[in-house]
Amino acid sequence: MWEILLEQCASLLGLTVRRSRGALVVACIVLGAFNLIAIELWRTNGLVITLGLLAFAAMVGLQVAGARDALWRAACLPLDDPRQPPPDLATFKDHLPPTAHALRRLGTALDDVRRGRYTVANDALPRIDRALLRAEELRLFNAVRAMISIGLDDLPNAAQLANAALPTGSEELDMHLGRAVIAEAWHQPERLRAIHAPWDGAGIAPDQDGTLGRLHRLTRLRIDERLLEGLDATEARTLSSEARAVGDEDLAADLESRARARAYR
Repeated sequence: MWEILLEQCASLLGLTVRRSRGALVVACIVLGAFNLIAIELWRTNGLVITLGLLAFAAMVGLQVAGARDALWRAACLPLDDPRQPPPDLATFKDHLPPTAHALRRLGTALDDVRRGRYTVANDALPRIDRALLRAEELRLFNAVRAMISIGLDDLPNAAQLANAALPTGSEELDMHLGRAVIAEAWHQPERLRAIHAPWDGAGIAPDQDGTLGRLHRLTRLRIDERLLEGLDATEARTLSSEARAVGDEDLAADLESRARARAYR
């Protein structure tokens, strides 16, 4: 009952998946009416009660917002950043809205997979209620699953899960998952072509910065090698690293050779 109350309060503030502006308006009207009645009955004490209810709502909101911030710090900050590790779950016990619990557990699982603790992260996944996660948080959940598969050398499953996760919002995760997707389809040009459509739909453009943009451009080279002739030295050198990362040493060597040749022109 207590957790339901906390979750409803967070929902009214628009901090959960089940958010409703109409419900917030109704709650404000009810609170305003309650405040008038409380002041009429108890004078100053009535106002104190109303302020106490508002403070309680703010506290619940801060719990969910803090859990969400901790999740993204766990996903995006460098591992040596003192702000990156999520708070110890044991310090929170049961005094959180369910959404905050789900976000805290997901943040801990992300920290575990980034540090190579795949078994620990895998054991945590069943305790995360996916129904309480927003779309971008579900992508992080799938990223955890994909990273676990990478850790287990199950590349086909990792690639499938990674497609549901990208883009994650974390450059490090995008690097590992994007390379897994491309490496698994590297020797099948039709599959590489099929990757372009969902990537374009997800906003992964070939001209963007970051690993996913470079991999997008690299797949074009793999599909149409005539594009090699138009590469400048900087781009050839950049893509050679990605070619090596997905396991094509021959293409990587070719790109490095072209980069050197163009540098001396």
